[in-house]
This record gives sequence, C-alpha cells and structure tokens, in this order.
Amino acid sequence: MTDAYRSPEAKTFTDALQQKVDALNKDFRKADVELIKHELKLNAPLYKKRADIVSSVQDFWFQALINCMATNVYIDDADHEALSYLYNVEVDRDIEDPRAATITFSFRENPYFSNEKLVKKFSLVDGAKSLEDEFNFLEETKPEKTQIDWKSDDKNLSKLKPTIGGPDSDDFEPGSFFSTFFENTDQEVAGGIGHALIMDFWPGAIDFYTGADDLEFDEDDFDSEDEEDEEDDDEDDGEIDLEDEPPKKRVKA
Repeated sequence: MTDAYRSPEAKTFTDALQQKVDALNKDFRKADVELIKHELKLNAPLYKKRADIVSSVQDFWFQALINCMATNVYIDDADHEALSYLYNVEVDRDIEDPRAATITFSFRENPYFSNEKLVKKFSLVDGAKSLEDEFNFLEETKPEKTQIDWKSDDKNLSKLKPTIGGPDSDDFEPGSFFSTFFENTDQEVAGGIGHALIMDFWPGAIDFYTGADDLEFDEDDFDSEDEEDEEDDDEDDGEIDLEDEPPKKRVKA
C-alpha cells in the first residue's frame, strides 16, 4: 500500500491548525492556573475555620496522619508518641504562584524536641517551567531540610530510626517520619510525601480522621466473595498455594 499523498496546501493547513491547537492548549493551561488561584483564595478562610473546629478534638492531626495511607507507610511505631503532641498542620501556597509550598507542623511542648513548629519548604528548582506550562511537583520543586532541635540523643528519632537507602534500592527503609520527611531532601521521597500532604491529606484531613475515605464495599460483591470462598472450601480445604502472597494488613492506630 502506498503512502497517502499530502499536497503542499494540506500540509500548510495542518501546520496552521496545529499552531491554533497549541495556542488553545496554552489558553487552557492559563485558565487552569486561574482556577487554582481562585480555589486557594476561596478555601483559605474555610481552612482557618476548620482549624478552629478541630482544635478541640484530641489527637485530630495525629489520627488523620495515621489513617492516611500515603503518610502512614512512612510513620514508624516509634514516631507515635512524638506525633501525639501535634496540634495543627498548615499548608501555605502563594496565590500568585501556587507551585511552591510550605507545610507547617505545630507541636505542644514535648520531651523530644524544642521546636514549636517544624516547617518543611518546597521551593522551585532553578530553571523551573513557567506558570502556564505543565508542572511536575516532584521534578520542579526541591525539599529543604528542616532543622530539628532534639533534646537528647535518646529522643532523636532520626538517629534511632534513620532512613536507609533510596526509594529505588532493594534495602530501602523509611525509618522515622522525622528522618524521611523533615530532614530528607530527596525529591522523590520527601517530595512524594510533601505532594501527598498538599494534594490529598490537607484538603481531606477530616475525612482521613473519620475514616470516611475508606473503600465502600457493595453488598452484592461481598456476598459473591463469600459464596466463592464457600465453594473453594468445599473443593479442597487442605490445599494451599504457596506462591500466593498473603493479604496485607491495614495498619491501625
């Protein structure tokens, strides 16, 4: 089969059309930026109101962090007591340029560190794309190290539970949340946690606390699974497939 012939006129038309499509896509991206700015402006007073409401709820932010799977996997059991002193979390993004962000964790006086606030900043890397271009948070922001003033070595969770290896290594161990997030400058690890906090945890904190984000099961699906289990049991109660991975348990606080 011979290739379809394209006349010079058709090529000129296609090139002109592509230029119009590219210009339209750029206008869409500009509109998206304006929508984000407008959303941030509208939500700011609502987040302040939320902070006032949940301030009387004991362990609200700690429990929300534990219930959020994106953060839970980076929280060691040794972190629980220190995080129980957490009384507020804030995410700040510049309305004029919402790409960069600052996340502030506020703590009551505690035996672990003297900081009242642990601030994690995500600043733009040199040469970051313009505001209207497609933006990749992990690639185009850099996590800055947070200085933690530990009160003693036996309370220094970052030393007691250090982060081992990188995310792509076979021996990667997150260690303490304080080591993996606050004191870490790796774009993929600390950046990934930061992105989850900004985009998922922060807007959905109440749902994470109450567990409203849990998967809802359809009763019919549940019944069919029970019936399949009963049929499998009838076929062979003693046969075990050693190649199947055991189901992963969900961590509870």
